Amino acid sequence: MSRFIANIKDKKVGILVSLFVVFSLTVLGLYAIKYFGTQYTEEALQKQLDDTGLTPFVHYQTVHFNPFTLTPSIEEVSFGFENSPWLQFSRISLNSYPLTYPDLDVDFWIKNSPAENLSYDTSRLMKVAGITTLLGKGSLSSKVNKDQVTSQFKLDIKDLGILSTSSHIRLLNNELSMHEIRTDLLASIAMGQPLEALLHSW
Repeated sequence: MSRFIANIKDKKVGILVSLFVVFSLTVLGLYAIKYFGTQYTEEALQKQLDDTGLTPFVHYQTVHFNPFTLTPSIEEVSFGFENSPWLQFSRISLNSYPLTYPDLDVDFWIKNSPAENLSYDTSRLMKVAGITTLLGKGSLSSKVNKDQVTSQFKLDIKDLGILSTSSHIRLLNNELSMHEIRTDLLASIAMGQPLEALLHSW
């Protein structure tokens, strides 16, 4: 009887040890995925900013990587000049991995931003809209296929309402690059350049 009880105890100890080993390996695996995923995201993000010339106009504090969904997010992001940004975001989540520029699929949350903390152009638009604080959330998806780009955009601004749009653009001039056009648009917005001036540059 005592030997039987001892065998049961040994089996329980073996099971507990096995569970502990599995748990430890799982934690280490998740940590490794998070670490290398974060490292890859930071490098890919910085490369895209450098390639598009937007590095001086995009600022962020931290990058996080979810090891369960394999998707990255960027925290405390601002677009524009650092002391007077065009927009501030508390978080931007990318819903695909790896990052496949120029295709985009993101959700974003606009940080609670008083008008005086934002750029002159943004503050002026807020004044026209009758709001003193900007807060909201939205999503953007955009896919480029040769000479075509299909985009969907949704924006929910507190005290203003919801805006939802979609577009399908096709270039008739093969000498123009869809990638370059969208990059120029982003850079133009960040620098506060009028859209008319950008169109004349093409």
